[in-house]
Amino acid sequence: MNWDRISNVGPEMVLCLKHFVANAIAGHSPIDSHNIFERMRDIFGLITSRIDCLHDITLDTCHQIRNACRAAGREYHFHAFRSAYSWWADLDFPGSSFELAVELRSWSVPGNKKGEAVLSWDPQEGPLTDPEFLDLTSALAKFNGLDASVVMALVELGSNPRNLCFIEERDLFVFGSGKDTVYQVDVLRTKKRLDYRAVKRRRISTRLGQALQCLIAENEHEYGGPDPKRPIFISFGLDGDDEVSPISRFKNHQTNRGIWQLTRAFAKRAQLKGRDGKPLNLHPRRLRYTFATRAAEAGVPPVVLAEMLDHTDLQHVMVYYKASPKLSDRVQQSLAESIGHIWKRFLGEVVEKPNPLLETIFGSTANKMDIGGIGSCGSKSACHLSVPYACYVCPHFQAWKDAPHQKLLDGLIAEQEKAIALGHNNQANRIPRQNQRVIDAVKELIDQLKEGVS
Repeated sequence: MNWDRISNVGPEMVLCLKHFVANAIAGHSPIDSHNIFERMRDIFGLITSRIDCLHDITLDTCHQIRNACRAAGREYHFHAFRSAYSWWADLDFPGSSFELAVELRSWSVPGNKKGEAVLSWDPQEGPLTDPEFLDLTSALAKFNGLDASVVMALVELGSNPRNLCFIEERDLFVFGSGKDTVYQVDVLRTKKRLDYRAVKRRRISTRLGQALQCLIAENEHEYGGPDPKRPIFISFGLDGDDEVSPISRFKNHQTNRGIWQLTRAFAKRAQLKGRDGKPLNLHPRRLRYTFATRAAEAGVPPVVLAEMLDHTDLQHVMVYYKASPKLSDRVQQSLAESIGHIWKRFLGEVVEKPNPLLETIFGSTANKMDIGGIGSCGSKSACHLSVPYACYVCPHFQAWKDAPHQKLLDGLIAEQEKAIALGHNNQANRIPRQNQRVIDAVKELIDQLKEGVS
């Protein structure tokens, strides 16, 4: 905790804050204690007047603090200030007023609305929309490295940052070989505060499994052979061999902040854009929201989703089922005309003629009628996508210029209408939204061909 970051307070007031935070550390988790510190820092940063000691905190000061929190859209932060002042008054800190503490306790302060970012599909903090998620997954297919592997793990596991911090070499399991290879990873259950190392085994994609294997190989080469307890997402700038502290073996593990920084670094490196055209505000919490929301839309039962997110009850997962995907659709549609150029839907390239060295992709209509070749696949690895539709949103697709893309589009639109009719108003019916991404990509390709853009 960097106490120099707290503004508008004098040394005596800082000492009072340190006592309060120290008391919080004794009874709360490190994350909760740090959040208390950050909220107090935020509160004093919002006000305009300086507070040197508790004598300076009057009823007018409290009104000013609450109004400042309300104006900033986080009135619930006032709870932290009220708790701190009540604690100071109960312990009779010099300058505190028991009467003022009683007055503050009588105030009705709203809490932080649970799941507000999820329910409103907040453009900065909420789940990623389908175009944003498609851009992210496309970028993950192009980039490698520690930051890309961290983001890929967050996308697939929906984990909190601290879960990734404790994934070690012993936690990766590989079964089979070749195309039949299966990857699994043990994820530490950090929320349970148990006396032993409790993990939950999760299956991961081949791409993520291979990425973790590459990181392990790099770590072994750099730091001297295999070590079952070495973190896979290792922290740079390793220290010496100090074994004095009982937690010294975790000195090379990433921190929560490290995972956040890697996530933001990847978004910057991949030049990801949000729905507003500005750089995408990507962080682990948004990816967890996205994982859970997409799982709920796909029809995953609440009990299963709670287990995947490592929750002990359904209280925290039901918000994802209340977040109607129709709202996301309306957001995307309302922005489509004004900023549609921001999202590139067709991710492949247009070629004049087939490459005989590449595999030909054949198209089909809704009634499964073969319409001939539509392009080639430039990927050098095994593909598990749904051919031919998913090819249009794949960066490895080489679309033939004279192929019958319009005929495929007509068939896809007919299939879309049928899926909508069968799904009715079922919120878990993702097929129309998945098809729409492909329809948009094919339309974009056809528009490029009409304009002569290759």
